[in-house]
Amino acid sequence: MATTSPSEKLKPRSRTPRALSTSESRFESASPEGDNLGDSAARQAANSGPPAAARSNALAVGFENFLRQGDSDVEGLVGKYGLVLLGDSSPLTFALKELQPDKRDSRNSGSSEAINSNRAISSGRSGHPSHLSAADLTYLQAKGALTAPTNECLTALIEAFMDKFYPLCSIVDRSEFMRQHQSRRLPWILLQAACLIGATYCDADVLKKAGFKSRQAARRFFYDKAKVLYDVGYETNSVVLLQAIVMLTFWGPDMKGYWNPCSWIGVAVTIAESLGIHRSAGYSTLHKDKGLLRRLWWTIAVRDAYCGTLLGRPFRVNMSHSDAPMLTNDDFGQDDNTPSGSGDPSQLYMQYQIHFAKLSLILRRIVNTRFNIGLDSTTPETLRDLLVQWRGDVPPSINWPAYGVSPSIFAECLKILYHHQLILIYLPRGDSPNLSAAGLADTEAPTSEIAESAAQTIASTSLSLMTRSMVHSLPQEVFPAFFVAGIVFFRLIRRSQPLIAQLGQAALDNCQIILHEVRDCWEPAFWGMRIFEFLLAGLNNNASSDAATAEGQDIITSLGKGAELGTEQLIENSASTHDSFALHNTFEMGPAIHNLRKAAQQDTALTTQLFDRFLDPANYLIMPTSLGDQETFDFEMAEW
Repeated sequence: MATTSPSEKLKPRSRTPRALSTSESRFESASPEGDNLGDSAARQAANSGPPAAARSNALAVGFENFLRQGDSDVEGLVGKYGLVLLGDSSPLTFALKELQPDKRDSRNSGSSEAINSNRAISSGRSGHPSHLSAADLTYLQAKGALTAPTNECLTALIEAFMDKFYPLCSIVDRSEFMRQHQSRRLPWILLQAACLIGATYCDADVLKKAGFKSRQAARRFFYDKAKVLYDVGYETNSVVLLQAIVMLTFWGPDMKGYWNPCSWIGVAVTIAESLGIHRSAGYSTLHKDKGLLRRLWWTIAVRDAYCGTLLGRPFRVNMSHSDAPMLTNDDFGQDDNTPSGSGDPSQLYMQYQIHFAKLSLILRRIVNTRFNIGLDSTTPETLRDLLVQWRGDVPPSINWPAYGVSPSIFAECLKILYHHQLILIYLPRGDSPNLSAAGLADTEAPTSEIAESAAQTIASTSLSLMTRSMVHSLPQEVFPAFFVAGIVFFRLIRRSQPLIAQLGQAALDNCQIILHEVRDCWEPAFWGMRIFEFLLAGLNNNASSDAATAEGQDIITSLGKGAELGTEQLIENSASTHDSFALHNTFEMGPAIHNLRKAAQQDTALTTQLFDRFLDPANYLIMPTSLGDQETFDFEMAEW
């Protein structure tokens, strides 16, 4: 076992991910057998050198090398993991740009040397990163973070990852990823994160055979392993770390936990911006696969838009600071086992991801307009026009028909997402001044009708998704649409006549079927279902209370009418027996009851109180109709 000196033991170790370094190799990665995704990328960068368009990346590397050569306490100056790419407003950026062009070229060449030199010192401890202590490795091994699933289980998880997740979210190089998997060289954090995704999309029998009690238990198992690797700072490859963090956004949220999808997105944005992949000229120009980094950036932006909307959190990505070009077919490269051409069925996922990214930009405007006061003053009509224009640009191969079901899963996803955003545009907010006193949307408002129509479209897809077994192949961004549509139907149930309310209940049930089906692979579905249970239980309690109130009002109304018709007529209508009771005191109170009835119609609480009072026989003065031989009748006032 390696030993450390007392001074090394006392020196505090940073838990900052090593991926933020600029001078140490950005391409190195720790895997079960030492090699990694970025070897060819490092050679490419070393041979070609950084282009001039890379802004301040090479300058920061040169400055860091200068510090490391000239100061014995360099770690205290730049940190153990080096500098990061700073923004245009940073004083360091201004200062570095003062460097003369001839000197800048020499610094750039030095950066390539730094990459190679750092790679030479990163192969210690049986393939594990050299910056980790023995205690760190012992901790990781105790947590099982450096243990892979059985070959059979791992193969099934990776197949699910590639077959179902990659077409929806292409954040890895397919060919390189599979080569590393087959040679058992996948970086550990990428392996555990990919198993998390695989457990989300694979058949339940795979997980059951592997010994997991549920899909959620399997997801938690792999999520915990990946998070431990992140917490320790095991991974040193920036791109691999970024890929793994994006996958971790598909876990949660835990209701009372601070680590949720938005938390991970915040970390991903920090790393992405430190690499400069959010800009047209940045670190992405140094990488062999610019398309991969561009796909990574737009995946982060999409996840940020939909997770922030779901959880009601501010967007982590500031799009005004990004000028990264929109995705194109060229950014997806050429797969080894699929033909080229956007019209080929096997290539539809490219068009889907491109138009999905464009749709996320409209979602940002909708949220900023509806829920972030003062950020955007766009009218609902303009937002709807943006959606209509977006749909007009969607190619027929992934567009949905006006009626019926599309055979393409990508078309069905885009249809649901489109109508989800329509609801967000037109669904009245609970605190809107246009709502009624009960907090409900006006039934005559055309905007409410548009939201209801969009919700009906979403609910109508549930049957086809279930019968075609497509639910577990959908992206997670689709599921909030069923949640929001359910809210529309609950409002419809609450404010409509019984027949319409029954139709709304049926549509809500369809939405709940989808949420129930995905509750073990999309955590918000569980508390979404419980929210509807809570709302419907409250609605049933209110209905019972309203029925009792109505019955009380009927009694009060009859009593008031009795005062208006007169005592004699009411006595004639009542049963006349020797033991019947006369309610003379009630008739004398008739006018007062009549006035209270009118007030009670405007005050439900008062109506309920009156109902309880008049139903209680103890509150009445009961007199026999015949006193017999008695001349007087005594009673205690306290009893009244």
